[in-house]
Amino acid sequence: MQDISWRLVHDAVIPYGKAGYDTVVHARAFESGSDDIPVVVLGEFGDHRGRPLTQAFADAAAAAQAALYRRGDRLRFVHHTPHGQRFHEVRFHERRRTTVFYHRGAPPVRRGRSAHWSTSATAVTVRGARRHVFQPPRWQQDTPWTFHGPNWTELRVEGTQTIPQARSAQPMALFLPDLLGDTPIQVWPADRYLPSLIGGATARKLADARNDALLPHTPVLF
Repeated sequence: MQDISWRLVHDAVIPYGKAGYDTVVHARAFESGSDDIPVVVLGEFGDHRGRPLTQAFADAAAAAQAALYRRGDRLRFVHHTPHGQRFHEVRFHERRRTTVFYHRGAPPVRRGRSAHWSTSATAVTVRGARRHVFQPPRWQQDTPWTFHGPNWTELRVEGTQTIPQARSAQPMALFLPDLLGDTPIQVWPADRYLPSLIGGATARKLADARNDALLPHTPVLF
C-alpha cells in the first residue's frame, strides 16, 4: 500500500443533474498532506432512482466540483456501487468551465448550450385554436463546470472479507490501495445505504423532493 496518508475532508449528500431525471449522490472527498490531487468518491445509494449514475456521472462530477471545490481544483473521481461494493475510477477526456453572461431584465445565458428550449402543441377545436407550450425540466443547480468523455477503470479493493452483512447498519472498512493507500473507506450494505443514513433528516428531505420530481418515464433502479 501507499505510504501517503489520506484524510476525509468532505462527506455530504448533494443533488446533481436535472430535476425530473436525477436525484442525489453521496460525495466524499479525501486529501493528503502532499500535493496529490484530491480524490472524490461518488456513491450511488442503494435505493437509487432516476437515471443510472453511469449515465449521469458527468453531471454528478460537475455537482461535486461546484459544491466541494468550486475554485477549480483538479480532482480524481471514483464511482462507488454498493451492490457488490465495487469501485471504479472515472477519468474524463475534458473538463470545461462554463461562462455565464447576464443581461439586464433577462435570465443568465450560458455559452455552449441553449438557455431555453420548449415543446409546443396547437389544439384546434370548433372554438378556435390554442397553442400550449410545455417547459422542460429545470436544472436543479447552475454548476460552472461541465465534464465530457468519462472512462471507467475498476479499482482493486482489499478487505472484502469485511463487507457488512445485509441489513446491518454498522459500516465496515474497505481499502483502495492503488488510490487511497492504507486509508480505509466506510461502506454499508445496499439496503441500508440511504441518504438519511449519511445526512440525517435534511438529506432525506432533499432526496424525497428529488424523487418526487422524477418524471414518469425515468428509469427506477432497486
